[in-house]
Amino acid sequence: NNTNIFVQRLNAAGLPEWKINGLAVTSGAVVQSGPYIVTDGSGGVIIAWNDQRDGIDADIYAQHVSAAGQVTWSTNGVPVCKAEKGQGITSMIADGKGGAIIAWGDYRNGVYPNIYIQHISASGAIKWNPNGLAVCPQPNFQHLPALLINSEGNTIVTWEDSRNGFLNIYSQMIGDVGKTKWP
Repeated sequence: NNTNIFVQRLNAAGLPEWKINGLAVTSGAVVQSGPYIVTDGSGGVIIAWNDQRDGIDADIYAQHVSAAGQVTWSTNGVPVCKAEKGQGITSMIADGKGGAIIAWGDYRNGVYPNIYIQHISASGAIKWNPNGLAVCPQPNFQHLPALLINSEGNTIVTWEDSRNGFLNIYSQMIGDVGKTKWP
């Protein structure tokens, strides 16, 4: 019951440019699944995925692959969030500086997911709080975050939220240093 993450670059004719049958982004003895991928802006990619290497609950890991098809961060990826209980990636966007912003539903506070977010730099460094910045730790569930980066470099995250007993849409702006800007 192992699954691993592989990536391949195809040229304009649809022919593979990296390793035949794909380049292993991670190879472990457990399930890695749900990959998200964004450009690094230089012909390479950043890939984030759910990873069960530390037990039953999924954590989030990320890896960079250069334009030449070389894995450049830690072997088997950089941990983005290893908090207790499960996390599931639901959105990712390139930061325009070779890194990425990753958002997810996180169960660390109980039965319902809350929205957390992390910024990973072009070098693979975690830029905000270890295990992510809590965007919305409200009661009931918050899920399906969507991301964009505005012209000032702030990240705006929008999500579905049931804190009032029915679904609403909420948004939050987060500055480059990982501080929320809206109430």
